[in-house]
Amino acid sequence: MDRLNADPQVDPEIIQLRESTVRPPQKYRFVVPSLLLLVYLAQCAWFIGTQSLTIDEPNHIRAGLEQWRTGQYSGGMGWNDHPPLSRLLCTIPAINQKFQVPNPKPETPHTYPTGDRKTVLPSPAAMAWHTRPVNAVLGAILGLLLWGAARALYSTSAANLALALFAFSPSLIAHFSLAGTNDGVMALMTFATTFQLYWWRHERSLFQTGLLGLVLGGLLLAKTASLPLFTAAVGLVLILKADAVSLWPNEWNWKDAATVLIISFLVVWGAYRFHVSRITLSANDIRVRVAIPKRPDPIVYQPAQPVSVSLPVPAYEFVQGIWFRIKDNKEGHPGFLLGHSYYGGSRAYFPMTVLLKWPTVVLFLSLVAILMVVSRRMRLPRDFALWAIFPVLYFVFALFTRVNIGERHILPVYPFALLLCAGLWELTKGRRAVLALIVLALAVHAFDVLRYAPDYLSYFNLFVSPTNSYKLLSDSNVDWGEGLIALRKYQEAYPNEIIHLAYSGTIDPVVYGVHALPLMPNQRVSGTVIISANYLSGQTLEDPNSYHWVLQYPRKAILNHSLHVFEVPAQNTP
Repeated sequence: MDRLNADPQVDPEIIQLRESTVRPPQKYRFVVPSLLLLVYLAQCAWFIGTQSLTIDEPNHIRAGLEQWRTGQYSGGMGWNDHPPLSRLLCTIPAINQKFQVPNPKPETPHTYPTGDRKTVLPSPAAMAWHTRPVNAVLGAILGLLLWGAARALYSTSAANLALALFAFSPSLIAHFSLAGTNDGVMALMTFATTFQLYWWRHERSLFQTGLLGLVLGGLLLAKTASLPLFTAAVGLVLILKADAVSLWPNEWNWKDAATVLIISFLVVWGAYRFHVSRITLSANDIRVRVAIPKRPDPIVYQPAQPVSVSLPVPAYEFVQGIWFRIKDNKEGHPGFLLGHSYYGGSRAYFPMTVLLKWPTVVLFLSLVAILMVVSRRMRLPRDFALWAIFPVLYFVFALFTRVNIGERHILPVYPFALLLCAGLWELTKGRRAVLALIVLALAVHAFDVLRYAPDYLSYFNLFVSPTNSYKLLSDSNVDWGEGLIALRKYQEAYPNEIIHLAYSGTIDPVVYGVHALPLMPNQRVSGTVIISANYLSGQTLEDPNSYHWVLQYPRKAILNHSLHVFEVPAQNTP
């Protein structure tokens, strides 16, 4: 007893003894994160097996297969307006020629309101399980990076808190369980860029600089929206010192910035197989006129030979993709917010999607963390400003886009919010009540999210009823064509019902074993009527009210949180 009561400053052995009773053994520190990542991956697998291929997936998959099989990055059958990283990675297991996404025959009549209807070979289930899991693994890597960042900034327990919130995050599970879409990989590369820039600043070496160049190359290959972040990252490489920021060009890190630029350029060029395109400008009958002051007659040159200039451009397909995205943003896209359809962008769109789509507990903890920081009751770790630059910059740019089609377009911001929430764990030291509240919050978080499982694409937080979600947001926020497997199960349960279907996806329902009569806009029928949430909102329809006539009849069910089932009596239809 005398040894235990001794002054710990005098006896180092007692310090070690007391710390060993408080801190868990180091060999067990990976148990909790491993279990949480398994929970996350299990939910991804659940999603993959229960959600049909979404609107964008077939073209992303086809583009990736074209790029592997033919080396064609531009002008193919699939979309080529995005960098290829996610498409190339997700389609590696499907390189075999038996995997195909053919177009419908030209003579096939369009018996659906919008888009087209594709088939998938050998089957949609085989295609899903040979492409989607790659993205789920990328999501697990993001989870590991988040855990590592929170551990570096706070503590192991805080890192476990961040990963627990991550493991039950609907948008992360959903968008890291799709094939070829680039929202998940963009979130991964944005976070990886910030993390590597953080390590580079404090462990400056040629290896860290080279690794940063590789990561920045991956960032460029994730999505064209990465260009502002890439520019900011290179700017930070120039001015950041270990403990300061240099504003004088003669003190900047020119060599490091040049190394990063060269390596990232080579990464991007290599992803396009080191293609070199040639841009040729040629013209005949060129006249050059020079008007000189005080001279009555101008000088006119007219070369006898035609002019031809040829310029080699490495990875021109990447540049072409940037131009496609700029053009698409300039033209805008149909949007939908709080019951109103519009064209182009709205400054309120992404703030409202955050309030409606981010989990309730994450919103609450983020608000508490901000209030604690403002009131100086919680100190942010050193370098947190560096971690805040990229999500703030990305969100600000998103506010000014003219394409409002889903919370997924600000997905890269979300992991940084979890990193902020992790800081609240530091308030639990010596405060059992705070610890109990955080544990309770995690339980509420899991319950809240699992209400929608495995239909994570359609998730709305506790403040929104699933029956009314289509009145608030549309597109990939609610219904991205993922409900065909649930519809097949409904048809199997009610085999005698004749179904009239207005489905907004791009996969032919027959591919999933669904047999239904197509329902066109303003077509009145009786019996079982099933309408996609997107068509109820009317975002992409010429007449947004085309299917509102069914709302006067009883709603029998909502399949997969995205397909609304109505029962229309025969006597009430013409």
